[in-house]
Amino acid sequence: RRGGRHGRLVILTSGTTGAPKGSRRDPDVLGALAPLSSLVSAIRLRSGDPVMILPPLFHGFGLAYLLMAISLGCSVSILERADADVVLERIADDRVQVLFAVPVMLGRMADAAAGSSADLSTLRAVQSGAAPLAPALAERFMSTFGELLHDVYGSTETGWSTLAGPGNLRAAPGTVGPPLRGVSVRILDDADMPISDGTIGQVFVDSGMTAPDYTGGGSKRIVDGHVSTGDLGHLDSAGR
Repeated sequence: RRGGRHGRLVILTSGTTGAPKGSRRDPDVLGALAPLSSLVSAIRLRSGDPVMILPPLFHGFGLAYLLMAISLGCSVSILERADADVVLERIADDRVQVLFAVPVMLGRMADAAAGSSADLSTLRAVQSGAAPLAPALAERFMSTFGELLHDVYGSTETGWSTLAGPGNLRAAPGTVGPPLRGVSVRILDDADMPISDGTIGQVFVDSGMTAPDYTGGGSKRIVDGHVSTGDLGHLDSAGR
């Protein structure tokens, strides 16, 4: 900090096919507190817990959980390459309690588990994100490792938005769960009007974690304070 000004975090984002854009994030600790505390509570992450972060730290997913782990005083295990056999061995050796991974890594872990003797008894939560979690993969992973899988939905521009725990993943395969505390999710039609449960529309999110503006100009579309995720989805009768 110099001259009363804080530094600013800019994360490059492009979606799947777009050109890279700089998403400017202005610190809003109070705005992030409710979603963050909701997430931490769901995965039962406590100060000092050993965690493992498999996604690269230059990606928003890996960076976000690294910053969260550091702020909680957690020891962090990272690997140069996410080889599934090595991951299982390191979980056992480092007594990892919470693992952060993307779905493709979960599939490789489930494949490797059959031939592994690694003691994974300390592992109590696995947080998936950054890519769609297929229902069949969620079922296979939980059948192999137990009821410890959580799936978070969000984006660089909206932050953490919804979370599906093991119960939701079992009850509604394919769900990304209900909104986290402090997050409002709306499904809008092409005229930007809210639509009823079960109808597919455009997903918009409002919370203290949104960052719709880009450094080169322009921004994500905003409707009544809710930022477009660029995705299509629907809400079910349980609000998932």
